[in-house]
Amino acid sequence: MLCGVLQVSRSGYYRWRSVRAQEEANQEADRQLLPRIRLIHAESRGSYGVRRITAALGREGIVVNYKRVFRLMPQAGLARISRRRRRPRTMLSSDRTPVATNVLAREFRADRPNQRWCGDITYIRLADGRFVYLAVVLDLYSRRVIGWSVQESLESNLVIEAQRRALWQPRAKKGEVLMHSDQGSQYQSREFRRLLAKWGVTQSLSRRGNCWDNAVSESFFASLEVELLARIMVHSVEKARSQLGYWIEHV
Repeated sequence: MLCGVLQVSRSGYYRWRSVRAQEEANQEADRQLLPRIRLIHAESRGSYGVRRITAALGREGIVVNYKRVFRLMPQAGLARISRRRRRPRTMLSSDRTPVATNVLAREFRADRPNQRWCGDITYIRLADGRFVYLAVVLDLYSRRVIGWSVQESLESNLVIEAQRRALWQPRAKKGEVLMHSDQGSQYQSREFRRLLAKWGVTQSLSRRGNCWDNAVSESFFASLEVELLARIMVHSVEKARSQLGYWIEHV
């Protein structure tokens, strides 16, 4: 009778009821999801973006599309994070023949820890306009940073300190590691190669101008820029070490 009064078909009325019920269910699900998004973001000290919040929800058994998290973040009072555009040059290369070939050859998987590593350098802009530099070493098995260094200079000691931290791990064994990087002069320096030789590490270098040869490092720095560097203003080298160290080791 109601359908006749409203001059709608019975099928159209039930379809409207179904859509309305789904909308109400979605709204209730959003209300329940918002506190979890806020808490995960707070526990990451404001560094998690859409993708990592989505992954964290998944680990809690809450399966949700990242687009939904992207839509809800403003409702949770959280700014959507965008990638910085400007990046100064960090690879100080030369025209000489590379000291090593591309042994890794884009085989970014490893069967065990401390089998294949990769490294790279990025920058951090300080509040006064100066730059400091971050060098990292990642284990391709876990995709975790196992060595890092923050310094004001792009000299070879930047990558040497990061490499030493990786080599000094209890599980790192001499003669079993392949270390891959770009052709930056820091990685081709005599001091860096001497360190690798001391530990029996095989060196691998990307082809000139080919960022895909070191894609894992590039991906790590992209996440770092989006989730941390785009959100903070660092006032000193010490602060840079502190904030980067926390993000690398705990987030």
